[in-house]
Amino acid sequence: ARSEDGYSVILGVALDITEERRAKAQAQSAESRLRDGIESVSDAFVLFDRHDRLILWNQAFVDTFGFEPGMVRRGAKKDDLNRIAALAIHSEHPATGGRSGAREVDDVVRYEAAYDAVARSPGEFLAVVRDHAGTVVATMQLSIIPGLSRAGTTRLEVEGVRVAKGLRGLGLGAAMLEWAHDHGRARGATLAQLTTDSARADAHRFYERLGYTASHKGFKRPL
Repeated sequence: ARSEDGYSVILGVALDITEERRAKAQAQSAESRLRDGIESVSDAFVLFDRHDRLILWNQAFVDTFGFEPGMVRRGAKKDDLNRIAALAIHSEHPATGGRSGAREVDDVVRYEAAYDAVARSPGEFLAVVRDHAGTVVATMQLSIIPGLSRAGTTRLEVEGVRVAKGLRGLGLGAAMLEWAHDHGRARGATLAQLTTDSARADAHRFYERLGYTASHKGFKRPL
């Protein structure tokens, strides 16, 4: 543009995107830590969102089912992957990298069936924690159990507490349990209970700090 005095004028607009870049870097770092934790699991791991679109998986999942390169990608439809996985169930070809072969595919199918059963049960609640970027970083299953013992006490059962490896020790697990307690109270529960592996000493100390006591000895047997 030219001013009245004949001088050229250059107009520009500057945008400060420092915070945006910082937030993006933090999101990428959190997702990287979560993926490192998932890849450390030797079994196949896969997670879909509520619209049945793929959001998380590990290499063991790809190897177990023998997916072609590019087939497993973020946003892939669950039905499409299931159809390919169904074909792999009948395959006896071993997976690469020393992992178990496709004969373990049935385990993943059982996980999907179990998830559907949990989703349909009114007394069950599968909680998922996402970071500010929408990445899943933790989960737990909560069950409301009415009972006749302890004068008709309704119990909150806490199971399957999982936190991404890179986010452990930061207070996320404690915050999840406090949220779970509120969830139980709102539904009439007056007692919270859980089980944990007898060899996990760190987990024992964690639950004790939250007020849990080892008051009973649990027993399990296969059916």
